[in-house]
Amino acid sequence: MKVYILKNLAFLSALVTLGMVAPALADEIELDWNSVELGFFENTNDAGEVEDGKSVYVPGSRVATADDFKAIIPEFCSSRLEGILSFSKQLEDSPEVSLLKLQIDFYGPKLGEHQTYIGRAMTIDLSNEKCSPK
Repeated sequence: MKVYILKNLAFLSALVTLGMVAPALADEIELDWNSVELGFFENTNDAGEVEDGKSVYVPGSRVATADDFKAIIPEFCSSRLEGILSFSKQLEDSPEVSLLKLQIDFYGPKLGEHQTYIGRAMTIDLSNEKCSPK
């Protein structure tokens, strides 16, 4: 299964420039780390090369914003990424991944809408199994 995603380089640059956002912001969205779903995807980069990636789907208590990702990604990269990559290596035929897609899923209607599922994602480059800005 191939999933094609667009990289938001401006957002990633802003994330690196801004550094850590107050941890209180990360606490405003409740993430259910016990219900994480994992997957793999392929992405073709601008040079036409295929890159393998890992998708991490995490249920949240509301629709995620750009500020939520700014607060969550540094903590995720420093404390949760290693365990997820270690687990995925145990799976038969798992590829070496160079991209990570963190998606925060919200199940329920958005104010004024009748949707039952909304997901927002951020793609992060990996280098030597560490988060790496481009």
